[in-house]
Amino acid sequence: KLRTELLANSHWHHSPTTSMLHRLRQQFWWPSMKRDARRFTELCITCRKERLRL
Repeated sequence: KLRTELLANSHWHHSPTTSMLHRLRQQFWWPSMKRDARRFTELCITCRKERLRL
């Protein structure tokens, strides 16, 4: 739950996974952070729509 909130707060501009990780790693770390961030952006509906438009 806390990780999901952290991921959501770092994804406010629907930025790429690398940008999310950069923001998160300034204050937090957990073993599956990279995988969790990638999965979060893959499941983001707004990001999915944008990828389809490109």
